[in-house]
Amino acid sequence: MNQKLFELLRAKLKSPENLILDLSDKEKYFHDATDHNGTPLAIVMAETESDITETILFCKSNNINIVPRGAGTGLSGGCVPIENSVLLSTELIDYINIDPIKNRAVCGPGVITKDLVDMAANFDLTYPPDPASYDESTLAGNVAENAGGLRCKKYGVTRDYILGLKAIDQNGKIIKTGCYNNYKGFNLTDIFIGSEGTLVIIAEISVQLIDLPKIGNTILATFNNPEGCANSVFSIVRSGLIPTVMEFLDSDAAACSNEYEK
Repeated sequence: MNQKLFELLRAKLKSPENLILDLSDKEKYFHDATDHNGTPLAIVMAETESDITETILFCKSNNINIVPRGAGTGLSGGCVPIENSVLLSTELIDYINIDPIKNRAVCGPGVITKDLVDMAANFDLTYPPDPASYDESTLAGNVAENAGGLRCKKYGVTRDYILGLKAIDQNGKIIKTGCYNNYKGFNLTDIFIGSEGTLVIIAEISVQLIDLPKIGNTILATFNNPEGCANSVFSIVRSGLIPTVMEFLDSDAAACSNEYEK
């Protein structure tokens, strides 16, 4: 690809330096949390909704693929660059606006999940989904993967807390879903959630917050065999009691954890 062609895109970005053509020290953008990798033609670090739109229009007019990326913590290969592609990162769009009256937050796609949780706690609120990478993963990435976490049995997954999305399609058109569209028309929110960036690129997310749960008790139980543990889980759930988290560690997992902590 003629690099001079990319200068047309550079001129339309809020910060021209956010078009990166020298990828010599950008290896972390070539893969996600798996071993799969690829090299894009360029990287765009979008700062605004307009940056996303301009990148989409540029790539469409020049027949270039687009691969959206959050923090790269996924395990599905969704953000791994493919041949003849521009990697479009939204990690810099990370604003958070919390409405404590309506128990909701409006967030940029690059917001780190933990940052939202920490800010919501200032209002005695919380955002329940807790993917394993919640201190690294972005909200848009969580939406793209419909991320869950250990608390999903009690509180649900990402899909259960998305009130609406602002997204941009392959033609550069802004699509508003859910609360952004007064819940009119088809439920496109549920279609976009879990689509791994293949349908739209997410530009803004409105999420539902809940009251911060009271701190409960933590119980450690030991069993002589896995069957006894499984039967106990069955009995607990059957009773109607849904703990915030239930986690099983066998002897090998416990040994690995202890070794790691040394």
